Amino acid sequence: MEYRHTRRRTLRHVSVGRLHQLVAVFFLGILMILFRSFTIQVIDRSPWIEKAAQQHQKRIPMPAERGQIYDRNLDVLAMDQTVYHLAFDQRLIADVNAAADVLADILGGSPKQYLDLIQKSDGKRFVYVKRGLTDLELRRLTEEKIEGLILEKEPRRIRPYGTLARQVIGVIDSRQKSIGGVEQACDRYLRGADGWAFYQRDAHNQSFSSLELPSEPPTDGHHLVLTLDHACQSILEEELQNGIKTYKAQNGCAVMMDPYTGEIIAMATVWANRPDTDKLSYEEYVENRAVQWDFEPGSTFKIVAAAAALEERLFESNALIYCEKGVYRVGSHTIHDRNERYEWLTFSEVMELSSNIGMVKIAKKMGKEKLCQYVRNFGFGTRTGIDLPREVPGILAPVYRWDDFGTATIAFGQGLSVSALQMACMTAVVANGGELVKPYLIRSILRTDGSVHLTGRPKVIRRVISEKTSAELRVILEKTVSRGLGRLAAVDGVSVAGKTGTAEKSSPGVRGYTPGIHVSSFVGFWPADVPQYVLVVVLDEPREQYWASRSAAPIFSRMVDRIVSLPVRPRYHESEPVRKRRDRLFAFTSAPVSGSGTRSPEAGGYYPAALESRAVSEYHVPNLIGMSLREAMKLCGSGGIAVEAEGSGRVISQEPRAGTRINPGLVCRIRCGP
Repeated sequence: MEYRHTRRRTLRHVSVGRLHQLVAVFFLGILMILFRSFTIQVIDRSPWIEKAAQQHQKRIPMPAERGQIYDRNLDVLAMDQTVYHLAFDQRLIADVNAAADVLADILGGSPKQYLDLIQKSDGKRFVYVKRGLTDLELRRLTEEKIEGLILEKEPRRIRPYGTLARQVIGVIDSRQKSIGGVEQACDRYLRGADGWAFYQRDAHNQSFSSLELPSEPPTDGHHLVLTLDHACQSILEEELQNGIKTYKAQNGCAVMMDPYTGEIIAMATVWANRPDTDKLSYEEYVENRAVQWDFEPGSTFKIVAAAAALEERLFESNALIYCEKGVYRVGSHTIHDRNERYEWLTFSEVMELSSNIGMVKIAKKMGKEKLCQYVRNFGFGTRTGIDLPREVPGILAPVYRWDDFGTATIAFGQGLSVSALQMACMTAVVANGGELVKPYLIRSILRTDGSVHLTGRPKVIRRVISEKTSAELRVILEKTVSRGLGRLAAVDGVSVAGKTGTAEKSSPGVRGYTPGIHVSSFVGFWPADVPQYVLVVVLDEPREQYWASRSAAPIFSRMVDRIVSLPVRPRYHESEPVRKRRDRLFAFTSAPVSGSGTRSPEAGGYYPAALESRAVSEYHVPNLIGMSLREAMKLCGSGGIAVEAEGSGRVISQEPRAGTRINPGLVCRIRCGP
């Protein structure tokens, strides 16, 4: 009996002990939970607050709008456009069949097509249905408000003029990276700064904005105003394309430039048989041959040696040079003139007829050190510094490596390499009175409110030759077109000056020159007496008529003929230094260059003096002598000059004289006679 009582007391004691243990464990667990809660909510609260915010808030980037690119007349060349894409989240689509019917009705196709797309998405949260919705499709989808459909917007760079000036402008790839052209060179100004905003997210994963949540608005990019003229750019590309097709060239490039300011008016690169764009890298797609390709220039480079000889007063333009009947030995090498056997030629005729031997003798008298000095002063062997990526400096060996034959070949444009842009700068030295100017493309950079952030300004690098030498050389180059090898570059109604160049070309991995492969080029400016524009045309490996006088020169002529027929556009305000340089050059030229042709009214209404003076300057009285009364009245009227006429027939005198500065209220008195 006593045993049983003892057993009960023992069991009761054990049960109470276990209960106490259980209570202790329970309270210990409560304390641990409270401690953990305290740790989470007080001590380590920051990470958990961030996780909670991530579940209920969403940080959405707000991309900045890339700046627009304009030409000099404020026509848009490149701009951002928002493009919408349609996608879906299968888990959020309540009625799959209804959604498929609506998509078929709006986007076209069969409901089964969209039903299969939705059902085969395997629960993916984002599947594209169509990229690039039209405005009508976007509006109808917005009105339908189907749950589970997602409208994604994406900025896309568009060019209203298509591929026009593509190599100058550049492209934006699918990752919004700028490649080539001013898009890359000025990316820091164009791209702006992206913003961001927090959106609240509800239980249905739908986002909505709240004024209480932080945000940072985007800063849109600046706009670029280029020096390009899209009309001139179009002409250069079209005529270059036609020339490449006609003369079966691999590719070609052209540069049109204001010789006084260095502004690039047009810069074109055209290929004959380029592969489809999807087979090209972006770098190949935007390759600008005018600045990224160097070549041996050939006889166009004779301008440098001629300018140096005239500047150093080693020759006068009428000095006689014996050209050895077309064959001349320099060391162990023989130099030839192009299928000609010239004997005595004047200095001017050496240029007009492009005698290699005559130019070699000019360089020999000058010496290699002096020739090298002028070559470098003209800007060769170094980059021009234009606002474009990957510009090549060309190749010019140091003077200590020039032997007699090397000096001879450099005199007529072989043995060194240049870019088309460098050749344009060289030609501008002759055209503007002797100064090397820095070429540039960025006229101004505008903020989004239209205010000016930066302005491109003309920059004179150095004086290369005197105005007197420049004037002498302009006359020689005008004769090269009017009666020399550049005759096919002439333009009816316009006095043109220029020089042809046909150079042999080497192939990669082959020593020496490859027979039958050439580079043909023409450099020129117009009007010849007071030039307004410089133009360089280069053809790479023309198979038909590889002589530049028969290929590059006619292309130049067609380009100029179309450019001068464009409607005259107001010139931007010129800085005082540039205006003074134009005035000085006009004053230095005593008389208009002879030999300009005539264009009839049926051919477009332009006349010799009218076209010359209109292209020469908008600030000076034109030369009216020899024009009919009707022609003189038409020209003066286009320039805002009042006219008082006496007599009939053609103009025999005028007051004030040609070249006088146009001031408000100026009246030009002309007298006509038979």
